[in-house]
Amino acid sequence: MHLTFISDLDFKIRRTFVISMVALLFYNFSHFAMIPFLGLISENFPYYLSPVAVGLALSLKSISEKISLLGLSLIAKKITSKYFVVIGFIVRALVFTFIPQYRLENYDFILVLMLIVIGISGAFIRPNIRDIISQIDSKNRSQVNSLMFVCSNLGAILGPLLVSFFNLSQLKIIFFSLAAIDLLIAINVYFFVTVVESKENLSSPQKSEKLFYEIFKLVYLSNSELVKIYLVQFSFWVIVSLCIMLVSFINKLNPDIAYFRGYIFAIEGMTVVAAQLFFMYFKSSSKYFTRQNMILSVFLLFIGSALLFYPKNIFMLLMASILIGFSEAVIGLFIYNTFSSKIEIFKLPSQQMFSALLLFEMLGDTFGYFVSGIFLNNTTFNSHILLFILTTVVGIMTYSIWRLRCDLC
Repeated sequence: MHLTFISDLDFKIRRTFVISMVALLFYNFSHFAMIPFLGLISENFPYYLSPVAVGLALSLKSISEKISLLGLSLIAKKITSKYFVVIGFIVRALVFTFIPQYRLENYDFILVLMLIVIGISGAFIRPNIRDIISQIDSKNRSQVNSLMFVCSNLGAILGPLLVSFFNLSQLKIIFFSLAAIDLLIAINVYFFVTVVESKENLSSPQKSEKLFYEIFKLVYLSNSELVKIYLVQFSFWVIVSLCIMLVSFINKLNPDIAYFRGYIFAIEGMTVVAAQLFFMYFKSSSKYFTRQNMILSVFLLFIGSALLFYPKNIFMLLMASILIGFSEAVIGLFIYNTFSSKIEIFKLPSQQMFSALLLFEMLGDTFGYFVSGIFLNNTTFNSHILLFILTTVVGIMTYSIWRLRCDLC
């Protein structure tokens, strides 16, 4: 696939497209810069910040984001998407400004509180920035989705690399820089983003109160196809969050290679971007999205994740990063494109549809972060239970993909 459609867009719409993609990149940049940095703090000051505290904080972040998403659906039709994005980035900037003001002794409590606020701000940013992007060019939705994933994962590469080049003495510089970036994005979104209203959003007769109910109806009462997509989404993010915690606390598994944690995230992100660029630029790549290939990708994700439990050397970590990154790219695009292809047949605005999909992402995050945090908190780390959970989740994902009917299968 080629990106010529971008040059065909109106100047204001093209500017909106670029700013939205940059906003998405730096949203992930901050997120993936913060998580391994928390692991670094826990490694050096285990009495101030434990793995279970990090797992709990990240779980509560996901829960707060989920609840905020459902609450925001009540007013989603009354406020333009870009104002939600602006508010979200301003709130995050304030949090990043406050974090370095506190002593490490208070980080357990402060971390939980701050990440809850960051979770709420994420509910303002993520579904709305994706909604703005998805409405820009419906004819090239697959290309737009691919670019969206590429920008997200570029942030996932650059963020951890930031951690690798800084140390704890530069805590204020890191968080003040993140705050400045978020404020700059908020200003650009406010002044230069033009929201494209889709026919779907303009013609929907449903009231906001009905939309709030419809999100639950979509989850519990919808046809089995949607349920299978949600199960794949949930399982996928359980595995991703578990891998994030394992890499962040790699010192629990092998202290000799703990310094490599930032590079692991970056290598994984580079693999994701490389795979996504392949699927974006080659039209024939769509033939790889068969049911059998998706199940093979799930198997590769399982092998890569399992390798993280026994990181004997850097080579094993590199293999795990590449396997996880490639399978994440394939499965992530599969979920998003399959969901987008069905969006027209459901009588809900895209904003609420993507909120429902993100709901299951955050449920998976919550479960994965919390459970892995509990087991990583033990002095003697026992991997058997986490491996059992990983195997069970992979089984659920495999079954759901096998039973799914979709255009890409």
